[in-house]
Amino acid sequence: MEVHVQFSDSLQTTIIAEFGCPQDPALYPDQETIDSSDARYEAFINPAPPPPSVVTMRQARLALLKAGKLQAVSDVIATLPSSQREAAQIEWDFASQVERDSPFFQQMANALGMNAEALDALFIAAAAL
Repeated sequence: MEVHVQFSDSLQTTIIAEFGCPQDPALYPDQETIDSSDARYEAFINPAPPPPSVVTMRQARLALLKAGKLQAVSDVIATLPSSQREAAQIEWDFASQVERDSPFFQQMANALGMNAEALDALFIAAAAL
């Protein structure tokens, strides 16, 4: 079955709208008619769930271990100025969970060179443990 869709741009990788019939291209650019079995359409109608925003510290540490980054967290903490290092060490040693958007974890992710996609993948992997 064919479906009428609008893509986010001319690269046609991400669908942002579906229509019952073709629309005015001046108002809705980057339209195309594709087959409903197209993987891009499947991703549009069945989007992946968002990554979790919180995981347990156990899950986070195991995911970091699997990613080869566990020791790097301790190394990063050791390089922080004294007042920040002590707070970060307490957070790392005693927090029961890791919040993706916490200032501590954002600082660690940046220091480990993790972009948003890598962070998403880490939290997805952690949640599965």
